[in-house]
Amino acid sequence: MKILVVGGFLGSGKTTFINTVLIDQSADRRIALLINEYGDRSVDSELISRRHYDVTDILGGCVCCTLKGKLRDAVKEIADAVNPDLLIIETTGMAVPAEVEEGLHDLPDMQIACIVCVAPEHWRKAAGRLAVYDRQIARAERILVTMNPDPGTFGRIRDSILEKRPEALVTTDPPFVFENLEFRDLKKPLFRAGRKTDVPISQSTAVLSPEVSVENLEKRCRRLATDYGSALYRMKGLLLDGNGDRAFQYNGGDLHWTDLSSAASGESFIVVIAEASILEERPVESYFELIAEKEISNNGYGGVSI
Repeated sequence: MKILVVGGFLGSGKTTFINTVLIDQSADRRIALLINEYGDRSVDSELISRRHYDVTDILGGCVCCTLKGKLRDAVKEIADAVNPDLLIIETTGMAVPAEVEEGLHDLPDMQIACIVCVAPEHWRKAAGRLAVYDRQIARAERILVTMNPDPGTFGRIRDSILEKRPEALVTTDPPFVFENLEFRDLKKPLFRAGRKTDVPISQSTAVLSPEVSVENLEKRCRRLATDYGSALYRMKGLLLDGNGDRAFQYNGGDLHWTDLSSAASGESFIVVIAEASILEERPVESYFELIAEKEISNNGYGGVSI
């Protein structure tokens, strides 16, 4: 079984890339997906095209550190029960794909390749500031720069990446990066883990009131983004209001909406991923109308080894 690990920082375009792979490759091979989300609610699995794919979620942590055991068990179960031609693992934005590979080493009859997605906005914000972001790039073999940057921006990002990882393939072309993957036997890890993150990151999940309007939600997201500033890394969620279920992501001052292909169950919610200090200083429930207590979890990123 071949395994493709798709990593990259929060909001780097991993799910969009995976949907591109599914559309291009599903006619020729059986594909399964394993989606790891840092929060305790899954948004990305609702955005994946589910037509003929087996989808498994691992929530509430990161498979390159706190959930390594769950990852190995899930991969073995998928191999036994589904036996796909290709298993795609979408990591959290805080995972280092090479360290995910380390957690899977010595699994028999499997080959692995890794891709890291890089969004220009987060490259400017996190490069050189967040250790886990730098480790994602420094240990990458194939790097996809997303969000259609202009040639000048792509050139600066490419040059910066090649300084850290001269042998990496860096491109903006999803089919090209997929076609140039090199799958390796899972006999031993390619890299060793070791550094620590220098900025503690946490997440807060809040249930939204059934009465919240799109306009109200957008207003409150903008207010939170203004107050959090550079300490904010991601806002995303689901709005289930009876007028068509939708997923949303906050980026560049606006909410970007995606209609869900099938009806979702449960309650509307928002996940905010940010520096731990700002989440404690300005709790998420102060921005949104809630019908349940917010849940904050640190998941091991407060200066512990990952």
